Amino acid sequence: MKSFTSLLLASAVSASYGGYGMNNDGNLAPGGTTGHYGNDYGHGGHDNHSHQDHIYGYDSIAADYDIDETFNSDLRDALIAAIDLAEADRLSYLMEVHMRREVRLGQVKMMNEGKIRAPFNYQIELLNEEQADIRTASNEALKDTNDAFDDMIFRLEQLETDIIDEQENETAVLIRTI
Repeated sequence: MKSFTSLLLASAVSASYGGYGMNNDGNLAPGGTTGHYGNDYGHGGHDNHSHQDHIYGYDSIAADYDIDETFNSDLRDALIAAIDLAEADRLSYLMEVHMRREVRLGQVKMMNEGKIRAPFNYQIELLNEEQADIRTASNEALKDTNDAFDDMIFRLEQLETDIIDEQENETAVLIRTI
């Protein structure tokens, strides 16, 4: 830690006091190493030197005064057309992906709705079967009731016939004995 602190202190001292840049006349000048007199690494120092001595960042690209306007215009138009085509391709791809996802989400929704409805459909099916069973049981009960009623009527008619026959036999026996 001591060596780091000393190194940091030494670099700060050398940057502000020991660093020398070049003056416009080629002599060493106190200040930062950017060539700006007295501004200590700042970009907005005194304007007492040629601006061609900047050798870093965006200042390091020399101005091109021999620009072919037609070439650049054609190049710009070609780049714009290529960008527009790429954008159209990108948008069509995104739309295709979007449509596929909508279709898939629709399929998943239909499957989920089917899974949700299945137990209820099964309950409705069971209710329909139960109602059919109830109708069958009701019909069988009515048939049994009708059969029992018909049997009872038949027996009552048989009883009536038997009673009449017996009474006629008794009457005939009484008439013979009298």
